[in-house]
Amino acid sequence: MIGTGITEAGSSSLAARIPNFVRRIATVGGKAAALASALRPAREIVQIPSEPAQPAANPDSKTEVLPPLGEACDGIFLSSEWLNSKSFAQLFSMLTPNGFILFLMEPADASTDRDSHLATLGKAIRADGFAIYLDWGDALVAVRDSYNPVEHARRLFSAGHPGWAYEVLALIPESYRRELETAAVIAAEMQLCLLALDKHLRPDGRLERFFTAQTHFYEILSLAPTFHAAYQCQAEFWHRIGDDDMVLRLLRSIEYAAPSEAVRCQLDRYSTDGKETLPEGNTTNAVPAAGSGYNRYPRSTPAARSPRVLMITHERPNYGLDVLYDGLCRILGSENVVDFPWKPSLHGYQPDRLAHYPCLFDWPGTRFNLIELLKALRERQFDLILFGDIERHLERDAAQRIIEAAGDTPLLLVDQQDDPLDHRAEMAEYLAGCPITAYFKREMLACVDYGPGLYPLPFAYPDGRVPALSDANRKGVFWAGHRRFGLRRLYLEHLESRLECSLDVQYSQEDYANALDGALIGLNFFGFGYDTVRYWELPAHGCLLLAERVPIHIPYNFENGISAVFFDDLESLESKLDHFRVHPDEARNIAQAGYDHLRRYHTGMARARQMLAFIGDQLDVLI
Repeated sequence: MIGTGITEAGSSSLAARIPNFVRRIATVGGKAAALASALRPAREIVQIPSEPAQPAANPDSKTEVLPPLGEACDGIFLSSEWLNSKSFAQLFSMLTPNGFILFLMEPADASTDRDSHLATLGKAIRADGFAIYLDWGDALVAVRDSYNPVEHARRLFSAGHPGWAYEVLALIPESYRRELETAAVIAAEMQLCLLALDKHLRPDGRLERFFTAQTHFYEILSLAPTFHAAYQCQAEFWHRIGDDDMVLRLLRSIEYAAPSEAVRCQLDRYSTDGKETLPEGNTTNAVPAAGSGYNRYPRSTPAARSPRVLMITHERPNYGLDVLYDGLCRILGSENVVDFPWKPSLHGYQPDRLAHYPCLFDWPGTRFNLIELLKALRERQFDLILFGDIERHLERDAAQRIIEAAGDTPLLLVDQQDDPLDHRAEMAEYLAGCPITAYFKREMLACVDYGPGLYPLPFAYPDGRVPALSDANRKGVFWAGHRRFGLRRLYLEHLESRLECSLDVQYSQEDYANALDGALIGLNFFGFGYDTVRYWELPAHGCLLLAERVPIHIPYNFENGISAVFFDDLESLESKLDHFRVHPDEARNIAQAGYDHLRRYHTGMARARQMLAFIGDQLDVLI
């Protein structure tokens, strides 16, 4: 059904969706003019008389009632009274070749069937060589049949407007992305726009632009794993955030898989322009050894009592938060760790989704509703609040009431998200300016200075799931998982071709466990985040961890060649896999050391102790 109209707030929301390339706008009707006014003073507004054209006696004719506009417009906004007009032809002639027409969906008859209405409107505009491009619910966007958004974006890019070009690409409907090659080209153009835009913007937003570009990079590689320009562009972003080692790693991998003169030149530039290519495991551009400065043990003198912890989480299983909860319960006692909202998967209930994740537990606990929790906070029943809901599932009003009731109870953020961004500012705003005592982050890049008060907190492995190792004769290589992120598709397709085998096996839960427990070597590649469940799962089950070296801080990380084996690019992955396949005894020795190291430093209990040790730097609440 057709909506009842655009409110003032709705107009503002719609105005935010108008792309910046639309600089000159013609409006027809009061609602259209009101919308356009929200875009002043950045846009030029031309108002056309709002009386709609009356249909002529001949229904096929077009009534010429509009005054000439002079210069063409990038956008035309039409109020609802024009939606059934026969005078589209003259309006459309006022539009630039790449211009947008915005139809505000507010017909007089609110009972009109929307699908029927769209069909009628679509037929009317198609007669003049246009088509509906986007349906925003409260508005429709139409463009010429000949409109090519990629070419449009390229023109804007060439004219020095990469930000505008990016917006045009971001608006492309899913229907245009169905062909894999087209989808890859769109993502590559967006990645390139971000890189160009980064040159003109302040450095304080660079990490977010890097991460956004990386999402496009991963999309490209999932569709076309040897798309050279994507590697070159993301390599430049790594340089800008301060890690030239990752520049070389990316370029070496694509050069090894699919040699290119352009990549070779870029590699030569980064290898010779005042930068030495260091041995594997080291970094250039002054990046510290990841994790080396963050090893923490709890105090030797225990506190008088265990702290009582409130953990704000959400109902969906979350591997990092849930394993931390389990570790805290084992150390402090489940009576001293309260989850809110109550998460059934921590208390013996099987979730509908993600039931295969190794983060389901069966702890007793106190189930608080919001009123009860606020009362407990006012009575100072908690020593710490660990706020892990970085996605902000909790309603803002409820979150702020919790913070208000907590008073001066220390608040610590626990960020187990896949991104390397610093969310302190937005979380402080969400929590009404509450001071944040410390920020624990899973994806803490070693090359980024996050400032004081931020500590690494990578994944761990749940204590109760670490098996006792058997003397089974392990053999073979284990891999299981999708290929959507990181360089997974490049790595796996290369290995499959070279080893003449398939690494795309789908396991049942039982078969997965058996394959894991029987494998000699386990492969780990970056996912959407650099830290993955498998990084910890493989050594926990006695496999040799053969892993892509992570660029994030990991306290007490595995040591290359001692308790794990790290590779930096495709060629080193291939050579190290070849080596350990023919030296199984060496692989078993490293795997055993990795298993022992994980049990000491990387279980849920160990990670909880490390977090409490960081907190102990500032607060007297340690065990």
